[in-house]
Amino acid sequence: MPRQSSLEAILAKFERVEKHGASYKALCPCHVDAKPSLSITEKDGKILLHCHAGCAYEDIIKKIGPFEVAAYDYADETGKLLYQSVRFEPKEFKQRQPVNGHWQWTIKGVRLVLYNLREVLASELVVIVEGEKDAETIRALGFTATTSAMGAKNWRAEYTEFLRGKHVIITPDNDAAGEKYLDEVARSLIGKAASVKIARVPEKYKDISDWNPPVATYALMIENAVEWSDKPPDNWRQMFHSFEDFENAPPLSFAIEGFLQNDAITAIAALPGHSKTLTALSICRALLFGPGKLWNLFPITTRAERVIYLIPESTITPFKHRLKLFGLYDELQNERLLVRTLSKGPTPHLDDKAILYAAQGAHVIVDTAIRFVDEGDDNSASDMARGLSEDLMSLLRAKAKTILALFHSAKAFGTADTMTLENMIRGSGELGAILATAWGIKQIDKALNTIHIENVKPRDFQPVGAFQLIGRPYIDKDGDFMLLKSPDDCGSLSDEQPSTDRRSNKDKKQAKIANMALYSEWIEKEPALTHEEARKRFTEKEIKLTLEAIRGYAHELRKKNE
Repeated sequence: MPRQSSLEAILAKFERVEKHGASYKALCPCHVDAKPSLSITEKDGKILLHCHAGCAYEDIIKKIGPFEVAAYDYADETGKLLYQSVRFEPKEFKQRQPVNGHWQWTIKGVRLVLYNLREVLASELVVIVEGEKDAETIRALGFTATTSAMGAKNWRAEYTEFLRGKHVIITPDNDAAGEKYLDEVARSLIGKAASVKIARVPEKYKDISDWNPPVATYALMIENAVEWSDKPPDNWRQMFHSFEDFENAPPLSFAIEGFLQNDAITAIAALPGHSKTLTALSICRALLFGPGKLWNLFPITTRAERVIYLIPESTITPFKHRLKLFGLYDELQNERLLVRTLSKGPTPHLDDKAILYAAQGAHVIVDTAIRFVDEGDDNSASDMARGLSEDLMSLLRAKAKTILALFHSAKAFGTADTMTLENMIRGSGELGAILATAWGIKQIDKALNTIHIENVKPRDFQPVGAFQLIGRPYIDKDGDFMLLKSPDDCGSLSDEQPSTDRRSNKDKKQAKIANMALYSEWIEKEPALTHEEARKRFTEKEIKLTLEAIRGYAHELRKKNE
């Protein structure tokens, strides 16, 4: 059963609380309130707030902060409490486990089970829903109900064993997530449960709690539940493109030829302080002032109608200075450039409706992308990368013209002498799949702000070789970087960056050429040779190399052979 939060804990958040019959009144925190005008009532386990002066419920919640609404126990077969799923208002869920008489807000290392497990194991008929609140609604109607903690995305294969041999009825929410949950759970139960049926809530209701039908009505719905089937739906072919769709699709195109692809996501990665933002502003300038050439290298096909720049790492004052440096300040007034900095408020989600609306037909710059991810104790790096990938793709689905996402490289890249996607972007396994291309940046002369740029991930085009830009005094004088070394004149990072040890750059270059020749010979004879095996062979020849360096060799060989 859920443990409802005490009314006293909620009342403690308000001033001048007065009891009025079964409810309470208090001063509303959202307006000047000389006489208590906020009604606070507990009904059916819910806390109801109503300001008689008309203040919105959401505004009141923002003032007092989130509060606990219910805590749902997850216990094992013996009834021992394993963890709780806690619901807050505004609606949010967090999980906690008891440790030495205290709550620890994580369920790492805890055995995960179905909600209301003991009753599930004792029942022949079990109803599965998407949340604990819905499970309690159905239990109140006289049926055994269960769910999985943390919502529809978290059904686990081991839950199926608890339901083996039972008659299962699934009542999904009336939304896309509900349908996905229904299919995932049903497929896992086929051949293990005695039967799997569907009992749907009427379409005008969100879920079973929203409907809250009489017992007889729900009993009839259970009786008339239909067998779940995985036969293909009638409209399955409509899920896929037709040949005509491909015929009518536009050809591959670029906003900036060979650098920034239309209808795609491009990444720029660098260490903090290595001019990522200045580079992005230079690209922004090229888009808004085109046609022409970016850095005298990349043709700009058309003049952009609008650029959106999202930079939650900077406040408005320093960014204003940078906009003026690049001659972009006037573009704010005509709204061809829309900017959101930290000064505008908390970082929004990239799938915020307002951002998606503004993104239609615009070039979107996200600086830096990781700031748009909700970081939590239980979020792994891969989960965060997966979530960020989905958010960036939501901008594409909103018809953004291009997306330029900026990333911080790991500190270890500071000592690297090669650029690869893996050492430039953390979580590149997830993110790399959605990128059309990625560029790496490394500052090799701080005084002159000289930056070395290489393509670390091409997909649909052949990129130029490495090149270098110089910032001082050219940004102050002309409002942009100047090309210092073209691809014809520039070597790789290991050739160009200053030596960090006793060996000269020339010695390092000769050593690398010799190592590359060895590695190329081994790979030609044994294409399946792993990086670790290659490292051991180098060690046998008294050549100490990191796996990162060997991955760099492999990357350069692939580029050379393409």
